Amino acid sequence: MKKITTLLVVLSILLLSYVAAGPFITMNRIQAAIETKDSEKLTKHVDFPVLRVNLKEQVNDFFMKEAGAQSDDNPWVALALSFTSSLVERIVEAFVTPEGIAKLLEGDKPKLYENEKPTPNNSKQTKPSLKNTRFKYHGFSEFSIWLKTKNQKEDIQLILSRQGIKWKLTNIIIPTDSIPTNTLTALL
Repeated sequence: MKKITTLLVVLSILLLSYVAAGPFITMNRIQAAIETKDSEKLTKHVDFPVLRVNLKEQVNDFFMKEAGAQSDDNPWVALALSFTSSLVERIVEAFVTPEGIAKLLEGDKPKLYENEKPTPNNSKQTKPSLKNTRFKYHGFSEFSIWLKTKNQKEDIQLILSRQGIKWKLTNIIIPTDSIPTNTLTALL
């Protein structure tokens, strides 16, 4: 009886340790998938449908705030806002791809259009680093990592959620300087 109890305690500790280390394991696997440009491996660790919904809400909120700030000065804001849904779709689709996530974590903006010229920092590929990061558990099933990047003023916050005993990337709080606003400004 004592052996069974000891075995159950050991197994419970091992399972809890694995779940606690899960976010770090997942981030290392995401980083490895980005470095090797293996989108199939990346897909295993990113919940793309949930990430797409979360980013769409975030970008919509950003554009509503931008438009609200300009609404007093410009009567064309309402017309421009009617075009933002397609712009938001394009931005979210650019971010929610293996290449878009890699660009964002490297500190670069994903390209919105195929013929778009690369930004000056595209030539220097900087791999995402887990050094100098902050992290925090938000309960038993949510975990945040703040990554520092060279090219952005704000840290990128990655939110991982536990699904069973596995962890997946479900949200990226993108710095506001990563959201391409030149298209909205051109509409206004």
